[in-house]
Amino acid sequence: MKSIRWSKLYPRTWQEQFGEEFDEMNSMRGVRAKDVVDIAFHALALRLSGLVRALPFLGAWIVVCFLNVCAKEVQWAAGALVICSAGATAMQPKKWLRNAFGFFAAIPISSLYLYQDTSTKHAPLYQTAVAFIPALVGALFGLAIGSSIGSRSNPRVS
Repeated sequence: MKSIRWSKLYPRTWQEQFGEEFDEMNSMRGVRAKDVVDIAFHALALRLSGLVRALPFLGAWIVVCFLNVCAKEVQWAAGALVICSAGATAMQPKKWLRNAFGFFAAIPISSLYLYQDTSTKHAPLYQTAVAFIPALVGALFGLAIGSSIGSRSNPRVS
């Protein structure tokens, strides 16, 4: 009888690193009901840890969307783009372009909500492309902050 591959419950990176050994150990030793609960709980915790790391990004994204929809002046949304993009990039400098595009996407997506109101005249949706400028400026600013923080935490030994 073929044994169950319990490692399939875990995230792919974990499977690549530990999967074979984990499945081999479980097939040799056997899996009891208590073990199934432990394996399922641990696999779920590992899968949700990625979501927990994304919560600050999602929260900042929602703030940008909210300011785009509710603020009367565009400067509020642009300022939020700069600050949020800079903060996200300072924490993850290697993902600076993803952060710029990610926060930029909040503007046209939230603008679609505004376009549902047909009683008021709106600018064309393609004009929201201008929002990429503050998102990019913020990402580059965050890149500078992240690299300066990284260089201070890892001083070179002469």
